[in-house]
Order: sequence, then structure tokens, then C-alpha cells
Amino acid sequence: MRRLVLTGLELALRSSRRRFFAALDDPEAAQERVLGQLARRLSATAYGKHLGVRSAADFRARVPVVDYETLEPWIERQRANEAAVLTPERVLFYEKTSGSTGPAKYIAYTAALRGSFSQMFAVWAADLLAYGPHFETGLMYISVSPSFTHDAHTGGVPVGMHDDRDYLDGWLRPLLSPLILYDARAAHAMDVAMFKQRTAAMLASACDLEIISVWSPSFLKVLVDEIARQQGGAFGSYERYWPRLKLISCWTAAAAAPQALALSRLFPGVMIQGKGLLATEAPVTVPILEAPGAMPMLDEVLIELESDGGALLPIYAALERVPESYLEASSDLGARGRTTFWSVMFPLILPGIAAGSIFAFSLTLGDYITPELVGSTQFIGNVIYDNVGVAGNTPLAAAFALVPIAIMAVYLLGAKRAGAFEAL
Repeated sequence: MRRLVLTGLELALRSSRRRFFAALDDPEAAQERVLGQLARRLSATAYGKHLGVRSAADFRARVPVVDYETLEPWIERQRANEAAVLTPERVLFYEKTSGSTGPAKYIAYTAALRGSFSQMFAVWAADLLAYGPHFETGLMYISVSPSFTHDAHTGGVPVGMHDDRDYLDGWLRPLLSPLILYDARAAHAMDVAMFKQRTAAMLASACDLEIISVWSPSFLKVLVDEIARQQGGAFGSYERYWPRLKLISCWTAAAAAPQALALSRLFPGVMIQGKGLLATEAPVTVPILEAPGAMPMLDEVLIELESDGGALLPIYAALERVPESYLEASSDLGARGRTTFWSVMFPLILPGIAAGSIFAFSLTLGDYITPELVGSTQFIGNVIYDNVGVAGNTPLAAAFALVPIAIMAVYLLGAKRAGAFEAL
């Protein structure tokens, strides 16, 4: 039955995949469409009228970069069931962020936002079915945001969802429901301890499980520890519980990187796939296996970029500084494109390349997460991490730490002589 559902799902998801890649093929047109939609919606709200937004040009010029505290008075008005404050759409529910970097925040979920999450999920699932491991049952456990809040706002709008399938809209939910593990007793648990106990019991009995999708890898580790506690011993091999497990999707970057590394050791042979840039507020990127990496959801969210000294900018600036007359002169003298590039352009942009390489490659000297996930070779960062951690050999770790420092010192001296600092 599940194999039949998987086949139907693969066929149904093709349109979402085509739409996603069509946006990547023409990013300017896709972003213009998204900008137009946002401007139209915002113009119908109290906040949009406050900013004087009537068109896409107004949106570009007048919508500022703000934090939650700036928007909080407007959000409170929306929560008080005042219509069309921040969105002209009906608010389906409010989701509370984890508050990991501050107090919890309320995010209003509308049909449009839920549609964006559904599109992200559809693209992700289509990519896995096309290029991922061979799934046999397709059975998955998905936990977006466990909710233990049972109150509602003045207007009767719920806070949080007890069923993570509610993040999917339209045809996607009924199609995926047979493939998603769900236990009403766990979903309606009144506290963290009860949720943990019931969820762990459900997972321990799901021998056909092939996919686990959670936000934080530490959340999965908590469930694994609870399964071990219920079984009266160590967790041991994951194959004891989930012999078919093929994929774990979770955060793998920034603060979650060490936890993701621990998961890769706990689940050897299972693909650990990063979430990309995914937050409660919106899905910004989606992981694509054939990329590899995460690709932007250009057909769903407006992406505005702000330079923080990335590698491409110095190189692009160096290319812009090459006088066009030099290229025309080279062509007039009979030089072909390859000769012009190596003899004229390359010497002129070399400082920019050196400047860009500083930003692009200096951090890789200390990287230890990626080498651990994709191979077995020991890099300098892995040696330092292992000796600071389990081995406890801090002097050896400190000695190895001097190696990237020495390499960068020599590299920076060479870059300075090449004129890289003037190209920054």
C-alpha cells in the first residue's frame, strides 16, 4: 500500500518540482512576481498604509529592515483579532518560536505561508524520490514544533498545532497522511515528559521507519535516550529498532553542527541531510541532492541580500575595474578570447581573486563537520576537535591549531604582495 502511495506521490510532486526549477531558471522574473504579490498584500494592511506602500517600487523604497520588537505592537493588534493589520489574510494559527535567542515570538500563519511550507516540502520530497536512497515503505516521522499550549487568543485563533500534518495544505496532507507516523496521545500530551514518553514508545515500535525529519538534532537525541530508558539499557544499534532507516533531516550548521556530527556517529550509514535556511517564519531555501546543498525558494519568498564581505564581491569589483578599451585593443590586435583573458584580464583581476580567496577559503582550514560527514579523511580541524574532546589531549590540539595560523600568516603576506588588500 505504501509503495503505491510513494509512486502516486512521485507523480503528483512533479509539478511542484517543475515550478521550483522554472523559478531558478529565471530568478529575476520569479522574484518580481513574489515582490508584486507581497506589495499587493501589504498595501491592503494597516502596516502597509502606515508605510505608504502602494506598489512594488514603494515596497523596495519604504519597507525597512526591522526586528520583532519593532513589529510587536502591530502583531499584538493582529492577535487581538483586529483585521488586516499585518496581513489581509485570515490567520489560521499562531506559532511560537523556541525563544532560543530571546523571548518567544508569535508568528501568524496564513494560507499563503502554509502554502510556502507545503511547496518547500513538495520540492524536498520530489528531490528525495528522484535522487535519494531507494525508499520501500516511505514511512516517516516528522516533528516541526511540538506544542504544549492549549489556550487560544481572543478571536479564537489557536496557538500552535497538535498535528504537524496541519503545516501541509490542500492535496498534500491527505496524500502524505498514510506515510506519516502519528499518535494522537503523543500529539495531545500536556507536558514535555508525557510527550517524550509517548513519542519514544511510538518510534520504538515503528520498524518500517525510513525517514526522520526534525529541526534540532538534540531533539532526536532526547528521543533516542528515552527509547533506551524505556527499553532498560543502552540504545545500541539503530538497526535494532529501524532496520530500514535511510535518512535523517535536521539542522546541521552553526550551533547544531556538533550535535549533527554526534548523530552521524550514532546512525552510521544513514544520510544526514541539512535543513537549509528554514525557520518558523518562512522556508528560505530547500536542500537539493543534485546541487548538492540548499537552493533558494525563489517562487515563494523575497530574498534581499546584504553584503557582508563575501568572496564574489571583490572579484566582481575587480572585473568591473578592467577598462573595456583594454579588451577592445586586445581584440583589434587579433588576440582570441582565451589569450585576452590570460594575458590581459587575469593579471588585472589577480588582486581581486586573492582578496576573494581570503574570505572564501580561510574558514575551511578549521572546518571539521563537513569532512566528518562526507568522508573518513582526517583534516586539521578533525584532529583538533578529537583531541580537545574525547581524547583530552589539549597540548596536541594546541600544537595542531598553530598549523592553520601559520598557513594563514604566510598566505596573507602573499596576498598583500599581490595587492589583495587594496582590492577589498
